[in-house]
Amino acid sequence: MTVVTLKPLVLFLIQQDIDMIKQAAIKDSTGKIWTLPRPARHCDILHYMYESSAGETTLDDQGFLLDDGSWVNRKQAAEYALKTGQCSELVAPPDLYSEDLW
Repeated sequence: MTVVTLKPLVLFLIQQDIDMIKQAAIKDSTGKIWTLPRPARHCDILHYMYESSAGETTLDDQGFLLDDGSWVNRKQAAEYALKTGQCSELVAPPDLYSEDLW
């Protein structure tokens, strides 16, 4: 049997049902959300999109998926990450980058 010990903050967040950032994601020009399992970064997703002939995208369309599946932009994601303790500081404020998380 494996025993997992959760940090008090993570346990509190789970009990409070607070959404946490799950993975990096990008919206294309059609509104479709592209993502790959973590620890994929936005550049990995862009490469995958290019290989898949996806619609166009801009830097404003880069963000993250939350546990509940909703998409948030980099600024919104930064607020979530700081609030939930997923990161303690941002590499390039006010935006969140996957390097801040993994």
